[in-house]
Amino acid sequence: GGSDCKIMGWDMVRSEIVVEHKSAENGRITHIQQNPADPNLFLICHATTNNQMTLHDSRQQFHVPVLAFGFQCSDNLSRNVAPSWHPDGALVSSGTQSDAKINIWDVRW
Repeated sequence: GGSDCKIMGWDMVRSEIVVEHKSAENGRITHIQQNPADPNLFLICHATTNNQMTLHDSRQQFHVPVLAFGFQCSDNLSRNVAPSWHPDGALVSSGTQSDAKINIWDVRW
């Protein structure tokens, strides 16, 4: 992911792009993290002022997130603020650049 809001999946064996998706979110993509318990789930973090994170399932239409969540902030989320998965894959945590707190979300559905 990057500032062009595109996500590309690369097959290293075949040396070709296997997934290409332009995010509907307006902010650049700052992080992409695979769920540690389910390799089909991807957390994508966007530099926006709300709903900075979207959860995508590769078994479904990847361009439609299964969940969008985040927090309200006055500035776009910094690329230096990285979300983190709990090892069991059910929780996501993230701080902010403006508040001294950590947000925790339960993403089971």
